[in-house]
Amino acid sequence: MIQFTSGQNVYVVRFAEFALGILILFGEEGRVEFLKEVGAEMERINARIEHRRAWADLLRQV
Repeated sequence: MIQFTSGQNVYVVRFAEFALGILILFGEEGRVEFLKEVGAEMERINARIEHRRAWADLLRQV
C-alpha cells in the first residue's frame, strides 16, 4: 500500500491476483464475454503471433 499526504491510499497488487478476483465476480457469462473480448481486441490490434499463441496457451490451462 502507498499512502499519499492527501490521505489517499493506493493498493498495488499483481494483475493476475486482481483479475482472478474480478473474474470470479463476473460469473460464467461474464468470463465467456471477457475471453471473446480479449480475442476480438487481439484481432483488432493485429497482435503478433507469439502473443496470440501465449493467449491460446493460457486458455488451454483453464
